[in-house]
Amino acid sequence: GKKLEEFIHFYNHHRTHLALNKDSPVSSPVLIRPSDGSAKLVSTPVLGGLYHIYSYEDAA
Repeated sequence: GKKLEEFIHFYNHHRTHLALNKDSPVSSPVLIRPSDGSAKLVSTPVLGGLYHIYSYEDAA
């Protein structure tokens, strides 16, 4: 179902794996905090908040 698909996407795209040197099976860029302080850290819940994905957004 939908929850299983959501978990599989999270597992392959965002969850860190020790065997992959803390990368995910589908590699993604490293999240780097902007040095000028112009962005805020945003948490996006996955599976009803069981997991979270973090990103930076421009501060308004």
